Amino acid sequence: MKRLNINNVDPFWKEVYKGAMDAAKNYNVALEFNASRFNKR
Repeated sequence: MKRLNINNVDPFWKEVYKGAMDAAKNYNVALEFNASRFNKR
């Protein structure tokens, strides 16, 4: 599973990711996060 580069993420989504990963560990499930890539100009 590819790890999310947590340092480059909006603080809201960072908290969502951390909560989801905690829940995944507690309930022994796998998570997949998919998002569109944003072009930086």
